[in-house]
Amino acid sequence: ADVIEVVDSPDNNFGVKVSEAGLLQTRSIIVCTGGQPLMLELADETHFAQHGIHTCVQCAGARYKGKTVAIAGNSSWALKAADHLLNLECTVLYITRDTELSGDAGIIKKLLNHKQFRFLAGCHVTGLYGKYNLEEILVTELTAGNFQKMKVPALFVYRGNKPDSSLVQARKDRKGFLQIDKNFMTSLPGVFAAGRVAQDDLPIEVMVGDGSRAALAAAS
Repeated sequence: ADVIEVVDSPDNNFGVKVSEAGLLQTRSIIVCTGGQPLMLELADETHFAQHGIHTCVQCAGARYKGKTVAIAGNSSWALKAADHLLNLECTVLYITRDTELSGDAGIIKKLLNHKQFRFLAGCHVTGLYGKYNLEEILVTELTAGNFQKMKVPALFVYRGNKPDSSLVQARKDRKGFLQIDKNFMTSLPGVFAAGRVAQDDLPIEVMVGDGSRAALAAAS
């Protein structure tokens, strides 16, 4: 069943409209709706989804073992994705609009010293080419405008997430993430949030822990 809407209810409770279950009454709500990956917004991006365009290196990386692949983005998740692919003996083209790598200093040092890691700073992907599967990408420099095609069978997109935070009308930051306090409560008393609806770029183990802590706070 899907949650359709959260509404205020008498006696300080909430009403949760659920498909196939009607209206449920509850004292507290934990929002863990996550988010959707921010993509490149290029023509044919949907066409190549799971046929060369991926958002999870742990899910799809193994099929490209030993090949030259690309990552678009720059974050701790992107760094870990690059490290994972290098462990699969891939050559990694790390493409970012930024001029420096962003994330864990130890992983950054490891990547920069790896002979199969290529750091393409100040660049972005502007084109996708292929028939059924991705075969090439167009990489353009932001300042000079120079561009070149690169043959890669896979492009892993790590540009962050757009949170699915529209379910509740609590306070959000400029990117749409629900703002929470140290007890994981939003600006609405009784409404808690955890995971990527509240914070971007979180490891799985941290999200699991945050969900547990939010549950304890909601039950207290």
